[in-house]
Amino acid sequence: MRLSVRLILLSGLLAVPGISHAAKTYGLVIGINDYQHVTRLDGARADAVDIAAALERAGASRIIRLLDRDADKQTIVEAWDRLVNEAEPGDTLFLSYAGHGAQVPERIKGEEKDGLDEFWVLPAFDPKDVASTRGETVFDNELNGWFANAAARGIRVVFVSDSCHAGGMQRAVSGKLRFVDFGKERVLGDFFTSLLGSEPEKVQPETPLPQDVTMLAATSEDLPVPEVIINGEARGALSWSVARALEGMADADANGVLTRSELEDYVYSTVRSQSEALQTPVITPEKLDGGDATLLALLAEQPPRENENLAEESAPVPEGGGVGGGELSVATLDPVFQGGGYTGSNLAIARALGFQPAVNLDTRGMPQPPLSRLVGSNSFVWDASAGTFTTPNGDLAAEDIDQKTVDTVVEKQLLLNFLKSVSARHAGKITLKPVREVYLERDRIKFEPVMGTMRNMLVFNLANNGEVQYIDRVADGMPVDRTPLKEMQVVAPFGADHLVAISTDQPLDFIGNQMRQGLGAKALLEILMKKVDFSKAAVAIAPIYTRQQ
Repeated sequence: MRLSVRLILLSGLLAVPGISHAAKTYGLVIGINDYQHVTRLDGARADAVDIAAALERAGASRIIRLLDRDADKQTIVEAWDRLVNEAEPGDTLFLSYAGHGAQVPERIKGEEKDGLDEFWVLPAFDPKDVASTRGETVFDNELNGWFANAAARGIRVVFVSDSCHAGGMQRAVSGKLRFVDFGKERVLGDFFTSLLGSEPEKVQPETPLPQDVTMLAATSEDLPVPEVIINGEARGALSWSVARALEGMADADANGVLTRSELEDYVYSTVRSQSEALQTPVITPEKLDGGDATLLALLAEQPPRENENLAEESAPVPEGGGVGGGELSVATLDPVFQGGGYTGSNLAIARALGFQPAVNLDTRGMPQPPLSRLVGSNSFVWDASAGTFTTPNGDLAAEDIDQKTVDTVVEKQLLLNFLKSVSARHAGKITLKPVREVYLERDRIKFEPVMGTMRNMLVFNLANNGEVQYIDRVADGMPVDRTPLKEMQVVAPFGADHLVAISTDQPLDFIGNQMRQGLGAKALLEILMKKVDFSKAAVAIAPIYTRQQ
């Protein structure tokens, strides 16, 4: 069975009612893992390859990929100039960068709100030899000049910046930060500034982004960007989400066009979900006049991905057996994925987006760990002696977890992995107030699932201990509960909860009633696979990480 997904043809980014299908798209995609003098990254190259593939599938006229050491300053400038000179008025130039970022004291006083200039760190840049390698950088001032030049020619620009800035992180993460730090005293930064400051022609004042430029940044300038684990590998959450949007998954109403509102809602929700709330993306300008104006035209269909024809396949049994002490072995999950109803297409949808019906778990603190537990790279870790369960990102997911409860937590993660995969196809939205990386004991959190155009909705919480907690249901546009829960308070045990809202035109009565009576994560996964057509359902996931004061 082929999974059909609407595909974006990047034919323009101007917010006008009509859009020319003759307009072309050009892409300059940069991804750097292999640095010579600073920390190597793990996922930036994969980010660039993914986005380039999405652009190619979208029918872009020309795509230049610059990976690792090919991404030197001269090559980048020549590639940009080539594409700008080749493009015509009305065309779109898509620029993405995944790699290290850095900051130095601003070179033109008063230009930056935070007093710092941002720049890309290219592969040959050496912070210990700034005098010789300072040319292997691209500053924000330079980028604005590039964009202004393109805008003067009538070329529209989409810029995806998946690199890091300075700032503190409230949660422990094991992923690498996409940031090169010059040290607390910023001695090297001052040296850098003095070198460039002595050459006024190299210092261009920063101007506001031109009107026809849309910039998507991984996070605000004062926060770091870690690489996170998505489908078992290190990635940038923004790049991953943008690639899926370019494949048409942000087209919420499936009307063949992508609006600014659809793009913003999709990227915001998907980055928050895939990064486990470590990142909140920033889109500039904040709002265009007419948020529902067309940004991108769409093609009707895309060719199938290599791993899309999986509807009838059973999951392969990984080496070492199953997970969760044998309770969640792939063999016992086969009935979930091979039963009736929509099981086949649901598996195809999830598998096409990276889902695997297994959870890698590294068991520690036991004299003889169960052999049936999978251990691989980027694993969850259960420390039996400490009672902690941590994510592949290094975050505390649950505490006070023992031999009796660990399988329940693993079952939750399997269900969550499935829901994340299908949510990438149709991302719903849950608003949280306030928005934080981590919430402390006794904090109050207001939440509001966004209904959208669907008639039915089911809202529930996947608690940090794996418990499935019913919250609310809407049937035919009407709330089922008289006083639906809209606020929660953080209490022990601490870890990671996940609010989930499933919206669909299908009835959800049976699932809601089963959940009220008590339903485990594994049983819920089986019911969802059989009862909900996820090719038409929207799924919203809001991770909530908590800890003691």
